[in-house]
Amino acid sequence: MKSAGNPLFLRELVFAALESRFMKNDGEVWELEPAAESATTTPQLTDLVESRLSAISAEGRALLEAISVCGEASLDGVVPPEKQDGALIELESEGLVNISLDGRRTRIDLAHPIYGEVLQRNMPPFKRRRVYLNQVASLEAHGLRRRDDFFRSVAWRVEATGSAKTDHLVSAARLARDAHSYTRAVQLLEAVPQPERTAACLLLLGHCLAQAGRTEEVEDVLVQAQRLAVGEDEILDVAFARVQNLFWVQGGKAEALDVIAEAGRHARSSSALFRIRSAEATIRIACGDPQAGLDALGEIDYDVEDPAEINVLLLSLMYQSPGLTMTGRTAEAISTAENAYKINLKYHDQALYLHPSAQRNGLIFALAEAGRLPEARAVGNLALCELMAARAQVPHVWTALQMARAEWLSGHPRSARHWYAESVALARSHGQTLAMRPALCGLAAAAAQVNDTASARKAIEEAARYPHVGLFVGEDDLATAWLHVADGKLAAAREVLEAAAASARASGVLSSEAALLTDVARLGDARQAARRLGELADVCDSAFTRARAGYAAALAANDPPALEVASASFEKMGADLLAAEASAAAAAAWKRAGESRKSTAGANRTARLAVLCEGARTPGLTTALEPAAALTAREREIAVLTSSGASAQAVAEALSISRRTVENHLYSIYGKLGVSTRAELKKALEATN
Repeated sequence: MKSAGNPLFLRELVFAALESRFMKNDGEVWELEPAAESATTTPQLTDLVESRLSAISAEGRALLEAISVCGEASLDGVVPPEKQDGALIELESEGLVNISLDGRRTRIDLAHPIYGEVLQRNMPPFKRRRVYLNQVASLEAHGLRRRDDFFRSVAWRVEATGSAKTDHLVSAARLARDAHSYTRAVQLLEAVPQPERTAACLLLLGHCLAQAGRTEEVEDVLVQAQRLAVGEDEILDVAFARVQNLFWVQGGKAEALDVIAEAGRHARSSSALFRIRSAEATIRIACGDPQAGLDALGEIDYDVEDPAEINVLLLSLMYQSPGLTMTGRTAEAISTAENAYKINLKYHDQALYLHPSAQRNGLIFALAEAGRLPEARAVGNLALCELMAARAQVPHVWTALQMARAEWLSGHPRSARHWYAESVALARSHGQTLAMRPALCGLAAAAAQVNDTASARKAIEEAARYPHVGLFVGEDDLATAWLHVADGKLAAAREVLEAAAASARASGVLSSEAALLTDVARLGDARQAARRLGELADVCDSAFTRARAGYAAALAANDPPALEVASASFEKMGADLLAAEASAAAAAAWKRAGESRKSTAGANRTARLAVLCEGARTPGLTTALEPAAALTAREREIAVLTSSGASAQAVAEALSISRRTVENHLYSIYGKLGVSTRAELKKALEATN
């Protein structure tokens, strides 16, 4: 559905989609269903367009109809030669078409896509068929000079007659696949008669079905291809495709590994053995065992000549970069991802699975972990623009997820929530099961950090229905932890984060462990977290990890100069929320030391940084600010629970301390905040958020 920038058209198109219930909201994102393409006008819009078309000459209307049916049209066979110039001048002067030169050809496009929809609405089927066949005849008469002429002639013949020569259908489908026109490719391949479908044809169909979002059909098609596969290369091609579908779409790790094992029994050549090893390695990395996956990949030879190895090479590179990032080798990861993109461009015409920009996902991940967050976001925006232009929506799912994580690490919860929500919506509509849990959990954490606890709980509940992905081991638990924080249960949040960090450590996913331990430190247990973060800083080449370790150590030591250094480091990296929290902690430490001038300067700096954090509400942003500046972490925990209505006994049970301790803390809290009732306590706390 396109308005082509016309606000009146946009208004009517949106109303039509809402009225027909093709535009829906999942609580985060408005999404237009594919079926809406055939029902996006209103009576008012139809009348408006028809009024513009009614005064057009017969020749002009014939040309508009041909363009609306075929997307573009040759004048020959549509308008008599002596009237062609007049028809073009008329349509261009009325603003109905855009005319440009494409080499030696004149390209004619509708000024607004809605004109085509209105023109076709009442067009009889026989007339559409005649238009298609006329255009096929015109193309063939001119010798199909360009590569896409052949594709169009086959596609239009299928539209007109429902069939074409099998080899023509398959060749045209490959061209459509290369142009990321997956729906058209599926249409062409489904026109191939069943008895004439080969393993290669079915393999191509399975891939295009997956990219078109028809994931529930893919496994059946690939199983058919497996029955027809002959020879080592073809057997492995189909097995490789099944592995990608079983694991990434259906979340079936065991099933995918079984297919790899079965394919391994057919592998004899060194090339085949490399493909088997690579397939298993990518699964290992994606499942959260990065070192085992990297060991299996070994040294990758970038110069491949066998076409069968190209897709294996591209997928291996796509996972090698995240594997390196996960194990703390960000410099290698960045270099690998940059090379992978260049190689993917080089082999783009032969790449079955990946749009070149999909390789940028590993680069976003590596740049973010290296502490180059603005660069990570810039690369992500570039990749998303390219993927949207190509309508490559499956890799878009994962790019949006990496963008969301980069925004989260930057301390921008509302931007992170936006990208997590986009990843969820696309993953849901395109059957990308494995992306659902990290995207939903990220969404929940971001929502909790801006105190939208209802949305956070809803997302956590849905996330539980999907399998884990190992790229971010333990990070799913950020959702539960930050929901605890929003509820004032800091001890419970730390407990969740410590367990998640231990899980990441056991898996060797150092990137996630460092992020999780940083949250443990900022939520009140800096001493314990600092020790392990210091060890990670020694084994990882990430500047971000070193800054995290310095921050935790400064918190543990209550060292204001070191906290200011940490804040400056985070600010330089684009980690705005951590920079603000470190500055707040420094201001509080200066105040306790009686350094009022330095404390005031720190508070002012904190306020400036906090503006960049999109309304994030964290304990670290408030503990150094009046009126709750003097509250300790424990006092604030008790204050939040008490202000929510919990009795002293309930607070004591929740925090595993005595009632007398709670009451003593409350006496101190009320004195520090200058309040005497629960209602006043709640208002005082709200004033600091």
